[in-house]
Amino acid sequence: MPSEAPEIFTFIENNNIFRILQEAGNDLVTFADGYIELIVDKNEKPKIVMVRHKEAAFSRLSVQDEKTGKVDYHGYSSKWGNSDLDDVIVTPFLDRAAPLYDLKKRLGLLPDETTGKPKKTGEKRFVLSLGLPVPGRFYYNRPYWWSIFISGWYDFSCAMPKFKQALIENKMKILFKVSINENFWSKLYQSEGITDPKKQAARKKEFLTELDNFLAGKENAGKSFVSHFKYDQVKGYEIHDIIITPIESKHDGGEYNDDVEEASNVISYAMGVHPSLQGATPGKGKSINGTEARELFIIKQAMTKPLRDALLLFLNICKAINEWNPDIYFVIPNIMLTTLDKNTGAEKNIGNEKI
Repeated sequence: MPSEAPEIFTFIENNNIFRILQEAGNDLVTFADGYIELIVDKNEKPKIVMVRHKEAAFSRLSVQDEKTGKVDYHGYSSKWGNSDLDDVIVTPFLDRAAPLYDLKKRLGLLPDETTGKPKKTGEKRFVLSLGLPVPGRFYYNRPYWWSIFISGWYDFSCAMPKFKQALIENKMKILFKVSINENFWSKLYQSEGITDPKKQAARKKEFLTELDNFLAGKENAGKSFVSHFKYDQVKGYEIHDIIITPIESKHDGGEYNDDVEEASNVISYAMGVHPSLQGATPGKGKSINGTEARELFIIKQAMTKPLRDALLLFLNICKAINEWNPDIYFVIPNIMLTTLDKNTGAEKNIGNEKI
């Protein structure tokens, strides 16, 4: 309670810890890494008085020291890539393997390994890495969802909407096959008294344009078209002037719905999120009950345990340096979903057990 640990609650309020957790959480999910700046006071026995989030997108690390095998500095700037870069903020970088031990040595709280005596640094700012361990990545982590791009599933998922859109547009443009009897044109010219070949060609083009405008467009849906025909009694078949036949296509894009769903599922799995948690219900059954959704939510929360531990690392370091009560523990609570029969009298208790 605040009355029991006023120093801790004041520290949390002054530094807006909840926003820092949100910003660092975004970086951990996006980059599998995050950076927190720890600022100490000038007292003989230093304490951490401020913490600040440093965006991973604007962060760079110095080249590893060949002798110690450590990265010594963290660079921060919003203008990386500019030739006239002059606004880089360079800050000492704590050892990723043992950041608390490294910070204690720098603040003179532990002896140096080489001399056996405390050696206090004059620096007041230090950058801590919250990064999750990723195999083969030393400087900058690569999140697990990056496999979406390496495997090609991202390109495939982007190609499917374009393909289906092109398929639908092309089908919408070519909906009918129009067959015109050759004798129709001579009868048309004769009925309108057109004898000039140029005027005949112009009339033919005009008629085809009118016919296309009549058939195309959603505003013309449902109209009827009248065409005259004769019956050849000798040969036994109908003689039509114009025949309009709808073009039927077996491919309307729906046959690729399973591929689109598969791509979406693969992307969701790579990001560690079951599709049903986002509202999708993959599979032929297309259904999921409340119990399954609740269990998936609990599983997802359990999977975020390493990320939560990484987020709380800087608070645990502040606890050790500032000598807060050792019985204080920082946690990110779980959100527990309950069933509709709670608080309705449907839940029964026997002793301390619920049935």
